[in-house]
Amino acid sequence: MRLVLDCLDRQVGLHILDEAMLWRARCQRGELRIGQARYTHVIVPGSLVLHARTFAALDRAARAGVTVRRTGTAPRWEETTTTVRPARFQWCARLDLDTLPRLIDWRGRTRDLRCTAWERDGRIVRLAMNLSRAPRRITVNDRPLTLPPGAVHILPP
Repeated sequence: MRLVLDCLDRQVGLHILDEAMLWRARCQRGELRIGQARYTHVIVPGSLVLHARTFAALDRAARAGVTVRRTGTAPRWEETTTTVRPARFQWCARLDLDTLPRLIDWRGRTRDLRCTAWERDGRIVRLAMNLSRAPRRITVNDRPLTLPPGAVHILPP
């Protein structure tokens, strides 16, 4: 849960995927693609065992240019259809949260602020929400902005 909150507080877009979704993903040009969603980074949470197909999908993603990082304890075991064997996951480096791409670069007290972004026809629209109980003064693209609590705000481009 700490990882999720750390990502959200840093305005890092986050989706939680299960192993089967990862198996079906396509990889090309530095992106992992699932349906219309595209990911440049995959974070593997600490775990004891992952399926062999998951390790293969992560390796395929890394070879396609997707950044694959892990948190916590690296998986020690690889499950196959017939056995469990030692995993080979030493190639996957530990995550540094500050290296993840952010949805927006804003400054100020940004804890409990959330941002989401959509792109359509080359135009990006960003929405922000202040989850705290007090207004937050931040800077977005070198412009000061005050976000009152509890409302959704369209951010300036």
